[in-house]
Amino acid sequence: MADGASVLIADLDTERADELVRELGPRVRSLRTDVTDEDAVLDAVAAAREIGDLRGP
Repeated sequence: MADGASVLIADLDTERADELVRELGPRVRSLRTDVTDEDAVLDAVAAAREIGDLRGP
């Protein structure tokens, strides 16, 4: 990932997300996330915080 970024792929399609993890490397993780479920989104944000700072462009 550019500039040492870590990435969390939050998606319902865990099969495709896991493929992307394998393609993109060790700094990428995935988490099954239903964005219509507030608790699931909060879990995804917490998981993202575990792997690094959250920063925008």
